Amino acid sequence: MRTVRWCVVAACVAFGAGCDSEPPLGAATGKVTFRGVPVAEGTVVFDGPDGSTYVADLEPNGTFAFQVARGVGLPPGRYAVAVRPPRPNKPGMGYVAPNMKKAEYPNIPKKYHDPKTSGLEATVQAGAATASFDFEMK
Repeated sequence: MRTVRWCVVAACVAFGAGCDSEPPLGAATGKVTFRGVPVAEGTVVFDGPDGSTYVADLEPNGTFAFQVARGVGLPPGRYAVAVRPPRPNKPGMGYVAPNMKKAEYPNIPKKYHDPKTSGLEATVQAGAATASFDFEMK
């Protein structure tokens, strides 16, 4: 019985060790500026060629950092990038207060809202510990 138990444990360890087929995440941080000034509000969107989309919020100093469920960074690959105004905070149950006004964000020109028109790209390298993608909008 003891031998069988050790065989099961050994099989589980061997099987588990070979199951991680996903490549390591690569660092994906950076800074967004508009005419040299950090963009303090908004989101950065990375669209992958496989249809995946990742979103990171901008910090007050214009920096961003991506994190996914399995860790800090993004899966490796080439991404089309967009910079968008902040997502509205909507109360639960779909109710939107009548006084919620759409704010204008002149420091995020419309062309940058869509990854197809922004002209911004980023290539994340597997296992890269540091990578900074700095995007200057004009």
